[in-house]
Amino acid sequence: MRLRRAMLAGFALLPAATALPGAVRADTPPASVLEGALRDWLVALLGPHGGIGRRPVQVAPQGDDFALTVPVAGPLADTSATLAGPPATATLRRLDGGRWALDDIRLPTPLRVTVPGPAGTGVWTATVQDQDHHAVLDPSLATTSTWDGTIGGYATTWHGPDGERQTEAAHIRSHLVWQPAGGGRVDVTETASSDLLASNARMASNARMAHAGLVSFSAAHSQLALHIDGLSPDRLAPLLHAVLGAVARAEAALPAPADHPSTDHRRLSPVQRQVLAAALDAAGSLLGGFDEQVRLENVQFAGTGLNMALRTAEFGFSVEAPNGVLQLRQHLLLDGIDSGRLPQGPLRAFLPRRVALTPWVSGLSLARVQQVLRDAADDPDNPMLAAEATALAQDGSLTLGLDDVAVDLAQTRFTGSAEIEVAGGDFGALRAQARISATGLDSLIDDARAVPQLQSALPTLLFLKGLGREADGATVWNVVVAEGHVRVNDTDLGHLLPGR
Repeated sequence: MRLRRAMLAGFALLPAATALPGAVRADTPPASVLEGALRDWLVALLGPHGGIGRRPVQVAPQGDDFALTVPVAGPLADTSATLAGPPATATLRRLDGGRWALDDIRLPTPLRVTVPGPAGTGVWTATVQDQDHHAVLDPSLATTSTWDGTIGGYATTWHGPDGERQTEAAHIRSHLVWQPAGGGRVDVTETASSDLLASNARMASNARMAHAGLVSFSAAHSQLALHIDGLSPDRLAPLLHAVLGAVARAEAALPAPADHPSTDHRRLSPVQRQVLAAALDAAGSLLGGFDEQVRLENVQFAGTGLNMALRTAEFGFSVEAPNGVLQLRQHLLLDGIDSGRLPQGPLRAFLPRRVALTPWVSGLSLARVQQVLRDAADDPDNPMLAAEATALAQDGSLTLGLDDVAVDLAQTRFTGSAEIEVAGGDFGALRAQARISATGLDSLIDDARAVPQLQSALPTLLFLKGLGREADGATVWNVVVAEGHVRVNDTDLGHLLPGR
């Protein structure tokens, strides 16, 4: 959801408050001094392309506290996009130890963002019926900072050249924590949940989607857990400066659509290329690791040619790069799968009811990955890209893995894991091992005999059954690939490989 993501992005900037002038961290200052300190901090954080006005933050005395007002209407940094809406407001209250409490926080509603573009103008709007937010911020990051928020009656709409989208949620709850991690870094943790999330989109037809049509999605409940490990606040300002500057320069250089027709959707726009290059250059050692896990319950999805229901869906992604070696992991779980488009009959029973897998990659050189991304953004047809991609692991060993594999098919469950190692980038000398097991395989074979539409799979199932080894009520296949040989439970199948 765009608003929650925008909120998270804003909250993630709060660790950069270490750059706040001393007036904010000292004894309670006059309102004018506090306002000036906050303005100077925003200027330093966003840079020359941040579009900071004369009074981007307004502070006024309110008894023993301060009334904070942050106007949002106007241009979005130095871009052609504009915002319209009431200001964000809060009460600032001084706490002991140099900390500040933000009470009665009110986010702008309704909020409207207008985004001109070569293909037309898009308009995004967001409204919130009720909200309750409060935070505790330690600008020195010597102690923990927190944000807690609840939103009710959340709704957004998008109208643009690519189509229309509407999203609604009955409730959104979020809890964020910034925890000192030593060395001037912080760990950022977010947990969030929403109820009755629904989204509908009518996508415009284009070269990629000739008949996109209406797509709808809903989830009765969703949960998110996010962790950013070792965020470096002093890297945020250079990153924002680079990205905002690249957007401003690239947008100013964009030709009119009639002057630059293109149907090659593999190529990034000038804006996208410059932003990617700026982000790669400035990101550097921004953080030590990132992990996000999302869980959806009672999911309904309908689109052109597809109608699906899920009892539970889980998606996860994590990345870290210890010693400059990239490690990626992704998680997927689809449970309670059903489809209204499958007719009643024997084949319906063979729709997989559960699919789970966790692919991962380790051993990639982070510096090489960044260079390949830059080159691919500049020219996706560059003949050297394939060689660059192959060279990614030549500084060490590239390892590909697949964990937590589970597929439920009728009365049969397949589980397994696999690992492939490519030493020195030589794919011809790869080594692999896997363990696959199946319970209820005999039941699946019996079904293949009985159902005419499945009989073509019977020889394959019988072949696999013959290769398998029975252990603890399951059929097990231990697979090893090495030195040009493929062995399954000590049976060499190398003669089945191409060229053998």
